Amino acid sequence: MTEKLFERVGDLRPNNTVLAVFSFFIVGILITGVVTATLIGDISGNVASLVISAILAIVTFGYVLLTFVMASTMKQQTEHAEQSLKLQRKPDIVKIIEEEIDPRISEIHQHRMSFKAQSTDAYDRHQIDETTFVERYPKIETDYLDPQLAAVISEEVDVNAGDVFMYYHKVDEYCDVYDQAVNDLSHLLLKQDDLGIVSNKVHEYAKSAFALEPTGDMPQHEWRDCKDEVIQLRLELDDEYIEQLSKLKNEIKERGHEIQQELGRAKADLRQEYHISRADL
Repeated sequence: MTEKLFERVGDLRPNNTVLAVFSFFIVGILITGVVTATLIGDISGNVASLVISAILAIVTFGYVLLTFVMASTMKQQTEHAEQSLKLQRKPDIVKIIEEEIDPRISEIHQHRMSFKAQSTDAYDRHQIDETTFVERYPKIETDYLDPQLAAVISEEVDVNAGDVFMYYHKVDEYCDVYDQAVNDLSHLLLKQDDLGIVSNKVHEYAKSAFALEPTGDMPQHEWRDCKDEVIQLRLELDDEYIEQLSKLKNEIKERGHEIQQELGRAKADLRQEYHISRADL
């Protein structure tokens, strides 16, 4: 519809070159007529001078008007070309939003939500005694196992690829430290005969101890019966694990919040620029 309207306007608009030539032709005839009338004595020299001055003033005004019309025409043609290009690129931009922006926004949001207790029996901190608390460190998942792949973003997305890389690098570090800590806690649990934990479930109990809630398919009652003892065993791990997990968790939350906002703004800008509606996504 928009393209047809531009075409109709272009068809109705007079050719600027033809108009300029025609105007100067008329002006030339008028000036020649005044000069001729002066030579044959029909009008005086003063009158002829005034008439020619008036004609030149009109010509100057016409030139300015013609310049304005030509500039407006070029602007309309440029805007039309830009709109046409955007209409052609719209499917590509929709694909960028769906395959590059939305998945990262969704995953970063999921990471931040994973650090917060959601279920009824879950909590963010567990009190061991009056002065000792342990913090929640859940397992987080990512579809971007290589931070460099996560940072591959189209140039249309106005987000710093280096920031995205650093975020996923921190996620990768967190996952590595988490796995090491869970493995060490699993070995400790295997040595605890009094807990009565089946050997093939020690890994789930270790992950539950860090998440402060039952993970996987562990029944609530099984976790409830020994959670205090299992969680307390975390204190026997190397403090470096906890320090690293705490630091990485905070960095992931902070960086994730910033990048999620940047990606959201980039998405909004692209939708506005390319006229992408919700129905298009």
